[in-house]
Amino acid sequence: MTLTKLLLAVIFVVLSSCLASSSESGPREKRFSITVADTNPEKAREIEEQSGTSRRRKVRQFAGRFNTPPLLTKSPHLPSIPGFQNIGFPKIDVNAVPGGHLSEAQAEIANVASSAVSSAQASASSSASSVSQSSASTVGGENFVERLTKPIGELEQFLAQEFDSFRTQFNKVYATAEEALFRKEIFIENKKKIMKFNDEYGVGRSPFVLKVNEYADLLTHEFNQLLNGFNRENRNKTKEVNHGSSFIPSANVALPISVDWREAGAVTSVKSQEKCGACYAFSATGALEGQIFRKTGQLRELSIQNLIDCTRTYGNSGCIGGLMDPAFEYVRDNLGIEGENTYPFEATDTQPCRYKREGYAAHDTGYVDLDEGDERGLESAVATIGPVSAAIDASQESFQFYSDGVYYDPKCESAADKMNHAVLVVGYGTEPDGKQYWLIKNSYGTGWGIGGYMKIAKYANNHCGIATYASYPLV
Repeated sequence: MTLTKLLLAVIFVVLSSCLASSSESGPREKRFSITVADTNPEKAREIEEQSGTSRRRKVRQFAGRFNTPPLLTKSPHLPSIPGFQNIGFPKIDVNAVPGGHLSEAQAEIANVASSAVSSAQASASSSASSVSQSSASTVGGENFVERLTKPIGELEQFLAQEFDSFRTQFNKVYATAEEALFRKEIFIENKKKIMKFNDEYGVGRSPFVLKVNEYADLLTHEFNQLLNGFNRENRNKTKEVNHGSSFIPSANVALPISVDWREAGAVTSVKSQEKCGACYAFSATGALEGQIFRKTGQLRELSIQNLIDCTRTYGNSGCIGGLMDPAFEYVRDNLGIEGENTYPFEATDTQPCRYKREGYAAHDTGYVDLDEGDERGLESAVATIGPVSAAIDASQESFQFYSDGVYYDPKCESAADKMNHAVLVVGYGTEPDGKQYWLIKNSYGTGWGIGGYMKIAKYANNHCGIATYASYPLV
């Protein structure tokens, strides 16, 4: 009997050693049963870091080839599936998982999915939570947990389909297959960040929400370099530009609670800069269009390309960037600007100035500069004068994907040297919850923001520098 027990003990030790060795040298996607230890928050964060390493390494590799800095994030890729809510890492019922085994990445995703489903089911009494339950529990007719626990290859296929849909929707064409793969990695990372941010909005921690738009395949610094061309330094100035007239707010006038110059018919349609950083030209034409409307009652679309091509001697740099005041001064000195119909936007700065007198559409007599940082002055100007050109800090990642709500990002700056984008302030107002906002017209196209517009926090210590560099033309 003693010999038998000894032999059994030896066999047990040998088998245990083999199993341990097999676990250590097993395949890349280990199979294991989920336990409480595997699903606690600390373990989840460890899994998150491990599962993201490979994707971040690929982004860094591609970024090097494109002379582009890598994504500044430590977060791994998570699938972007409607209804996904990152609301904790509770224990998941192993019996609900086919075979009772998951890869580490799948375990993390399934735990989050299970939490979202449970939360939605628990609050199904309200109509809002019923919608949440519907979107969180099923995707394409399949149970959310079942879909997420499929082999990683199928998850990658699902994500590839999302990226393909993005490319189709926004007509994205890339020069090489390698660049397409690079843009796919960026898209996936951006989509995950948007979803994580919107979780904060969902629980009341953010006053605004983000969405995927046509810029979801760009790194933040690429986005800023491509589109945000407000250049206060005027490095290429060849003509001295005078300061504008001073703004004197109207006295003995009670300003309205809200203003929206779109309702008066003083604002033309939202346009897109495309791949041209001439935001200053869009802002300047918008302000002049508003003043011409107030003077004549007629809304005319003015030529953005005219300002891109013809204000270089005033210090502007075409699609690289520029300022609004030199544009106003050019229109004054030139005794006119053409209309969009005779001098259409080309999204390029390779041509010389082609202004023709017969295309004349409007002119100005100078411009007015508001006091730097004076939001009350800006309010008075918007209420009593019309749409006002302004510069802002649009460098934050949250600005790139803004969708709705009152924009407030603590990282946004108001110093003059931080202004990098030009917009048009067309109004102001107050949300039902009491949040005050400036209504700005942007030039990123109608797919960005609220149909191309943004509500940005008003009287929030000159948030994003909305009143740092504001002006309007005189007519």
